[in-house]
Amino acid sequence: MAKEYEIDLNVNSNIGGSISELKKLKRQLKDTEVGTEAFKNLYNQIDDLEDKIKSAKNTSSDWVDS
Repeated sequence: MAKEYEIDLNVNSNIGGSISELKKLKRQLKDTEVGTEAFKNLYNQIDDLEDKIKSAKNTSSDWVDS
């Protein structure tokens, strides 16, 4: 018979942003001239943040499945 345990868990994350930060960056990107260095930097930040959020969702799904 399986035993049931209740634990208190604190999780530290290295995700440097959130969905609200992603939306803010996308708004800034719309106001930035295409082809400039600022545009490229914002685009890369958005790409990195989307990857981190996707990875966090996959990790949390793995925890739920466990």
